[in-house]
Amino acid sequence: TWGDKVSKESGKGPVIFNERNAYLYGKWLGNRYRNDENIIWMLGGDRLPVKDTTDYKPIWRAMARGIQEATDYKSFITYHISGGESTSKYLHKESWLNMNTVQSGHGNGHDVPVWKWIERDFNLPSPKPVLDAEPNYEDHPVDPWPKWDEKKGYFTDYDVRKQSYRSVFAGGCGITYGHHGVWQFYSERYEPITYADWSWTAGLDRPGSFQIGFLRKLIESRPYLGRVYTPKMIVEGQSQLAAEFITAFRGKDNDFAMIYMPVGKTIKVDTRFMKSSDVKIWFVDPRIGHVVRGISTYRKDILEIKPPTVGIGQDWIIVLDNPDAGYRPPTE
Repeated sequence: TWGDKVSKESGKGPVIFNERNAYLYGKWLGNRYRNDENIIWMLGGDRLPVKDTTDYKPIWRAMARGIQEATDYKSFITYHISGGESTSKYLHKESWLNMNTVQSGHGNGHDVPVWKWIERDFNLPSPKPVLDAEPNYEDHPVDPWPKWDEKKGYFTDYDVRKQSYRSVFAGGCGITYGHHGVWQFYSERYEPITYADWSWTAGLDRPGSFQIGFLRKLIESRPYLGRVYTPKMIVEGQSQLAAEFITAFRGKDNDFAMIYMPVGKTIKVDTRFMKSSDVKIWFVDPRIGHVVRGISTYRKDILEIKPPTVGIGQDWIIVLDNPDAGYRPPTE
């Protein structure tokens, strides 16, 4: 259910749920979809589970219990937290929560340091999978609350890529892509919500909607499990500016690594984790989802790498492979 049916925090309501009917509703839904294995159950409805002195956790806990009982505890359940927050702060120890989420959102400008949030949650005791369930949506106005300054403009596919790659490269188990016109099914027949300027049908073909698929293809081209977030492999060229912060990870067997740089620049990488004498370097363009250059070279302990283009808007993925591992070119 949407959050305003539980909490008076915002929205039109009405508040209708209590522990008893939340349990019954969860059980009814669980029974209805008990044989469907492709469902991620997301409670919360973009709300905090605790607001001021009011604790809504018992209601969400009851709803989750209904779903679990009806599905023989085979359901995968998470929670849609509100902007700037993480479920780990409120729900990490809840037995029904299978995955933590964060929301870097749309109201705190560009380049919210979501990679720090993912790293923090990934390193909690008894960690759970974690992802950014609501990063900046493509064509969503930047900082529209309480009043939007049009000079701030809209989030672009570049903004989407920066947040998506950096959260996944920091350990996120996945990512949500959103388009501002699509979620509200905006068309000329309706009043736009929060300054939407693309219809949902046009939004389906926006650049970010395709580019997010390139990220999945890239991650699945190498072992998905056992990724180790290792930003310290960047020994020169790293920036503490959020807009330029580089994220990087290696495989647990130290036979590959991936680096995402939001701004193209020359960097130096510590490759001593990789024991091969040579290294393959692939340059992947996240705008088109293809390898644009691949080279093999002697592996120096400190390797200088320059992407094909440099500057703001020229983001790149660098993939380093041990040739002996026999990996195919990334994105293939």
